[in-house]
Amino acid sequence: MTLPRALLVALLLSVPLTGCGKTEVSPSDVSARLSGTVQNLTGTSAGFQFTTAGTLVRGGSSTLFRDPSGRASTFAALHEGDSVDVSGTQAPSGVSASMITLTASGSGSGSGGSGPEPSPSPSPTPSPSPAPSPSPGPTPAPAPSPSPSPAPSPSPSPSPSPSPSPSPSPAPGAGPVTGSITTIAGTCPAIAFTVGGKLVVTNPQTSFSGGQCSGLNVGDVVTATGSTQVDGSMLASQVTKQ
Repeated sequence: MTLPRALLVALLLSVPLTGCGKTEVSPSDVSARLSGTVQNLTGTSAGFQFTTAGTLVRGGSSTLFRDPSGRASTFAALHEGDSVDVSGTQAPSGVSASMITLTASGSGSGSGGSGPEPSPSPSPTPSPSPAPSPSPGPTPAPAPSPSPSPAPSPSPSPSPSPSPSPSPSPAPGAGPVTGSITTIAGTCPAIAFTVGGKLVVTNPQTSFSGGQCSGLNVGDVVTATGSTQVDGSMLASQVTKQ
């Protein structure tokens, strides 16, 4: 039986095409590896973060640590300025670290080679024998000693003036930082993002201009002002979205 042409075309169009689907790859499935220097290290072994090679690295209790010889280590061995290799998975806010290998200490200390051999000291030159001194003549009679003069009385020393008390040091501050957001993590109002290699963190007291906290995204140009914390990050008091 011959099918009508219109029915045949409809049947062909209704057959699903196989092999043409597109498989979406989640960013968390993409492995990542980077090397650099630890900057702006904050947190504890249960949850920490730092910046290296301009990328935010986050880890926690499941992160493994290795020392330069490959032996197992801990979060306590990680310090500001250390050189590290980071392995993990790419996340929207940076890299989620599964292993961190310490390659060099930030203090620059290490096992050095032996120092230069000391140069041999020169042999001492023998001193010439002294010439014989002539026989002494008769010893002259000692001259009479003069009468001692009275010693001057000491002048009183001036009393020291009291030193001025030091003025209190001003609270540490930081100049404004302007640039594009390269990484961002956290939940408003407490978020952390990187601008120009500087880690900026916010809290409920931070004010936002040009948009709300929840409206910040990677690639946005912002200006942040605030104070420098002990770990080197900036606690922002004002964030302005350009």
